Amino acid sequence: MGLVSPSPSPLTSSKYTFYSLRELPPLETTSRLVSAFVRGTSSLIYVLAEYEAMELISDIYTPNSEPTTAGLCELLAVVAVGAQYSDVGSDTTMALFRSAKWYLDIEYGKDVDVLRKMRVSMLVGFFLIFEKSFFAIDYLGTGRSAHPWLLHIH
Repeated sequence: MGLVSPSPSPLTSSKYTFYSLRELPPLETTSRLVSAFVRGTSSLIYVLAEYEAMELISDIYTPNSEPTTAGLCELLAVVAVGAQYSDVGSDTTMALFRSAKWYLDIEYGKDVDVLRKMRVSMLVGFFLIFEKSFFAIDYLGTGRSAHPWLLHIH
């Protein structure tokens, strides 16, 4: 069971790229950004363990698997935050983020595990903090309100 990177996107600039289950970011880039995410955030916050991130990669990139858009959204959010710790270029970073945010805002259904949705909302909020965006508070609030008893912030 090997992991396979999809062929590059037909678009010449990642500025216009939208990642999907058919148009994935290169596996090498994804793996590097997951590692950067773990190295960069592990001493600051705990969002997910490295093995969980590796499982997301495996679930999405393993041929003949049945990946979900929820899993893709979570992975894209992780690698978008990881891109803050590794230089992949602003176009790629924003393409990763825009794709993750779209799945979170538009595609996430009510059938998605609330803890998973909270985690992705928190990742989007952290990304927006890195970008110094005013909208970070909305996503962090959404993540916190999903299960306020999980986060005892006073």
